[in-house]
Amino acid sequence: ENWRYTAELRELQKRLAIVIQRLELTTSEIAVLPDNYVAAENTQLQDLPHGLFQTNSDWINLRDFTADLTTPAHDIGFRGHSVFMVFFHDPDGRKTGLDYLKRLNAVSPRFVDSDQPIAWQDLNPALPQFPTNSQWALVRRMCVIDIDGRIRPTHVTESIQMRTYLNIKEMYGTYTSLDGDQPPQHFDEFRMLRDTNAALNHIEPGQKDFISNNFPAGNEPFEWVPPDQMDKDQRIRTLQQCSGCHSGPGIYSINSFSRFLAGPPKYQISQLAEGDLDYEAMQITNWKYAQSNWKLLQSLLMQRK
Repeated sequence: ENWRYTAELRELQKRLAIVIQRLELTTSEIAVLPDNYVAAENTQLQDLPHGLFQTNSDWINLRDFTADLTTPAHDIGFRGHSVFMVFFHDPDGRKTGLDYLKRLNAVSPRFVDSDQPIAWQDLNPALPQFPTNSQWALVRRMCVIDIDGRIRPTHVTESIQMRTYLNIKEMYGTYTSLDGDQPPQHFDEFRMLRDTNAALNHIEPGQKDFISNNFPAGNEPFEWVPPDQMDKDQRIRTLQQCSGCHSGPGIYSINSFSRFLAGPPKYQISQLAEGDLDYEAMQITNWKYAQSNWKLLQSLLMQRK
């Protein structure tokens, strides 16, 4: 029913545009923003993946060569405010990891007819699996707006979500997130603390947060809660949120490969291969420039000149 408050919304938009403009940074200010990932490496933060951004490290930066956005669910969920990057680590090293990606991309057909109820189960069950103890990481880096009104990616890491695969089942075998004594995946997450010079913090297993925290385009935590439930804790364990969208066995849980949640077309063939650290930043920036909310912001700012 927002149409009832059109005038109020327009006034709020104008005021927010002023706030955004006042937060614009100069080139010098952007240059001195902290590289909090390097700082976390130097402090030996527990379980932090090392060497993510190093050239030729064992962590392979990936992109989907058949799509504009490698992680569209996260990119769109954050409305293009951050850059998301995918990394793969094979326990046997970089060369073995690259060889695995080549074998994965060579499989044909990619999809098969299936009566299974879950989207990723339409994928060919003969896809090669990566080995146990493989790791996948999703890195989110901050974007800012400069004094020329352009989006500028930074080296400030907002979060790292990492999954280590301890137990990889067959695709159509029995699979649950609590499979015996050894869970299929071990989750780690590191988040930037905004009150400590952007230091990264390791999320503890029992730590809780609101379910919409990682996808701000979704429902607000209290808008959909029945009145008789308002006095209850609406938070869930942070590390449990990942399994909701990444519950498939092994490669079938990698949505940047399966394109599950990527939107139409349903059967989109992906080609995950080594990418460039700057590529995703360029793609998400171009995507954001084409969005109606960015164009609205530019229009509001032009009215002030």
